[in-house]
Amino acid sequence: MKRQTDNSDGSERKDPEIDFSNSGAVLRGEVYRPPEYLAYLERVAGALKTVRIIVYAGMTGFIVLAFYGFFLIYQLTGDVRRAVDQTVLMTQQMQAMALTMANMHDKITDISGDMTGMRRSITTMDATMTGLAGTVGQMGSAVALMQHSTSNLDQSIGPMMGAVNSFVPFGMSGNDYPGAPPYAPVPEPASR
Repeated sequence: MKRQTDNSDGSERKDPEIDFSNSGAVLRGEVYRPPEYLAYLERVAGALKTVRIIVYAGMTGFIVLAFYGFFLIYQLTGDVRRAVDQTVLMTQQMQAMALTMANMHDKITDISGDMTGMRRSITTMDATMTGLAGTVGQMGSAVALMQHSTSNLDQSIGPMMGAVNSFVPFGMSGNDYPGAPPYAPVPEPASR
């Protein structure tokens, strides 16, 4: 571009290639071409708009995720609090169960001691029953001897009573009683 200069007479000299009529300097005969940096600035502005949209979408997503994360943490703390309460209750119940188990252990120990004493008593009772069985066997033998003796006595007195009965005015005729069965010893009890 050529610059405008002053003439020697003080008037402005106009360059024939520059048109000053539109309040701006435009070269005559050439088409206006915008500077190259304007296209670059327009691309940068478009890219900035895209970046701005991505950033706003990302910020919105982050805010939504932050609220959702806060909600999840709030729910988690509530669940953990309930779990702690249940754990405290379970601890108390386990302590009560431990006391019950300790008492049960003491009772079972007492029962074990009682069972030991009962076993001794049963052993003593078994020995006593064995002796009692022998005594009952002897008593049975004695009763059998008494029965045999009674039978002998019956056989001895029977004929005399028959003779006496014949003198009775009511008409009894002798003794028809055959007597007691013969003596049979009682068998010994089986040993254990």
